[in-house]
Amino acid sequence: MKKLTLKKPEIKFEKPGKTSFKNYVTLVKKDLRSYFLSPLGFVVLGVFFLLHIMLFSTIGQFFALGRAQLDGLFQMLPLTLVFILPALTMGSISSEKSNGTLEYLFTKPVSILEFVLAKISAVTLFLALAYFVEYLAVSLIFLFGDFDSGKIIAQYIGALLLTVSLASFGVFVSSLSKSQVGSYLITFVLVLAGILVGWSPIARMFPIGFASIIENVSILTQFQSTITGALDFRTLIYFVGFTSLFVLLSYYILLSQKLPKKAPQLMTVRGLTAVIALVLVIATAYGQRIPGRIDFTENQINSISGATKDVLSSLPETVTVTIYYSENLPIQFQSIQRDIFSLLRDFDRIGDQNVSIVYKSTSNEGDAAEAEAVGIQQLTFEQLANNSYGISTGYLGLTIAKGEETQVIPIVDSTDTLEYDLVSRIKDLTTTERSKIGILTEGVRLNAVGQGGFDSYSQLNEFLSREYEVVQVQSTVEELPEVAEGEEAPEPTTTFTIPEDLSVLLIPGPNVQFEDDVVTKIKDYFTNGGSVFLLADPVAIEAQFELLATPVESNLNSLFEDLGVTLEDGLLFDLLSHESVQLNGFQLPIAYPFFTAPLATGDSPTTTGASKLLMNWGGFLTIDDTAENFEITELYRTSESAGFQSPDGYNIDLEYDWRQVNENELDSFPVAASILAKEGSEGRAIMVADADIISDFSINQNASFVINSIEWLTQEDSLAQIRTKQRLASPLQRSIEGSEGTLGQLPLLDFMPLVLPSTLLIGTVVAGITRKVLRNKEMKKVYKG
Repeated sequence: MKKLTLKKPEIKFEKPGKTSFKNYVTLVKKDLRSYFLSPLGFVVLGVFFLLHIMLFSTIGQFFALGRAQLDGLFQMLPLTLVFILPALTMGSISSEKSNGTLEYLFTKPVSILEFVLAKISAVTLFLALAYFVEYLAVSLIFLFGDFDSGKIIAQYIGALLLTVSLASFGVFVSSLSKSQVGSYLITFVLVLAGILVGWSPIARMFPIGFASIIENVSILTQFQSTITGALDFRTLIYFVGFTSLFVLLSYYILLSQKLPKKAPQLMTVRGLTAVIALVLVIATAYGQRIPGRIDFTENQINSISGATKDVLSSLPETVTVTIYYSENLPIQFQSIQRDIFSLLRDFDRIGDQNVSIVYKSTSNEGDAAEAEAVGIQQLTFEQLANNSYGISTGYLGLTIAKGEETQVIPIVDSTDTLEYDLVSRIKDLTTTERSKIGILTEGVRLNAVGQGGFDSYSQLNEFLSREYEVVQVQSTVEELPEVAEGEEAPEPTTTFTIPEDLSVLLIPGPNVQFEDDVVTKIKDYFTNGGSVFLLADPVAIEAQFELLATPVESNLNSLFEDLGVTLEDGLLFDLLSHESVQLNGFQLPIAYPFFTAPLATGDSPTTTGASKLLMNWGGFLTIDDTAENFEITELYRTSESAGFQSPDGYNIDLEYDWRQVNENELDSFPVAASILAKEGSEGRAIMVADADIISDFSINQNASFVINSIEWLTQEDSLAQIRTKQRLASPLQRSIEGSEGTLGQLPLLDFMPLVLPSTLLIGTVVAGITRKVLRNKEMKKVYKG
């Protein structure tokens, strides 16, 4: 029998010089082929998919939160890479050393730098392929909501920057040892440590000054800035510097094995490495001062809005913005402080001579006393010092001044609305004439007093007070003259008056029967050109001991009935498009169809940036658009799987059994409409079948629609463009948007926690089959001859 001789496959390199890039490509192909021809690639892909999706669904709470964003997917990526990446890099150079192939490769016309770059590139490309396959599976959920594609692009760019940086570090560790197991353990421990020190709960365990340093150094901190959908130049410099540093270190380690310690080439590499390290340290320490940002988001939520530019560039007088800050703020305020500094630099640049920015550190006793005097509130927090925790204080607040007038933001604990907070105060200081908005304060459920909950609109009232003149509209009782003893006092006279110069009348949930005179005057106000924002409640909710709903009877709810817009009796629910609530004793929120999330219909300026509305125990409208001289536009509508409970059978229990609902009675219902006169002097109006949309509980989700509506009703420019920039992603639909029939009624989103891992498992199996096919082809080459 003829003896079979195995031939070692040759790696074909081009001659050095003009074709050196081909050598690099050859090495990359060699490593990629090794991943796919061995079980390692198959196992790594499978573990990556299952671990990442599991973390995304559980800790990331994607399905529980129900928002159209992939932030949780990328927040879980660093933790996933802690386990996956060391498995790919552990043998990059260690295996070459242990197998004795490193010396063989260096006899070929390939440079050490090409070799190192090829190793890093192979790992990065392999994981990029994993991201792409995962994206194909995750893209299934794009059918259930309006995702920001620009933000997702920025997040994947950040993922690639993180991957190539960690790959360069892993290859460097692999160059230090012949042991693959040792390389894995060292890479695992150091990458895990580098990520954890940037995690706030861990960083808070260190003294504040040191915590600030390690938080800036952590690769997690830099990566998290890309999750918002923006790529800062300081972040780009960090990742480029980090990668370059470990490329040079790997190059130096391998080069030192070929050359004497005092070789000039080694001295050059050491010097270059020191320069790169210095640049990285400077970029980390002073990164917040590096300007420049690319905002990939569709609504440019990370950039200064056009309205802000218009206000700042046209100020009649100079406005001074002063920030009072402490150097020893806890870790959770460090990122907020960086964002404030970045925003103030933009204000300084755009405002030019109109805006003056003053920075005052409260480490100076005089500045600390001044902060207290102007109304900046003191922060109290625990600080680690001398191996024990103590109470420390600090400041982080702003003042906005024009001449002798000053407005104060006593504490900045979030930058989500800071741009609006600053510009609205600047405009308030520099504007003399403002539109007047009246709020009906008698016979209504919601009030401006309080903070949080369903029964107050204090946050909206604060917003309106900054941009408009807000007045209360209510009945007044005539003061009666004193009467002599023994004489009968006359009955007091009650008068209801609407100011003539009122731009908008807001009616927040009427819940009583008003006098005919009140209804008539409101109708006359509308007929004579006034604007009305009517928020009508179909039910009143009591939640002291148990949830109870009772019908609301108010003649103001039928204010526009003669124009064809009617609030119907019934409590609305939507089995597909709704929010979730948290129950005591349950880890995850549960679906609650009475918290409906109707979709915007048509192309109205009131729904710009507000594709969905959050309604709590709301109702529905019927719209008859045959009224003469009026244009009635439907603004929001439920899904096809909505229904309502009749007044004689309200049951709003959180654990209500929805299986008893008759599917044949489900339909789609309008919940909001605008009314606009076609001609004549009549005004304009908006009616919504729920007053809770402006409550403190819901206003954050509904801010875009509410502010757009106020702007449309006042018929003037405002700061709505700033306030309505979407930072909170819109809710997910439970069915596929735009689908009809049975497909449109199935809660397909509920199946996604099973569909996603199953799809990726199939993808992993396909990858395994591909590996086997490639392996067979490779073996045929080996046995050939």
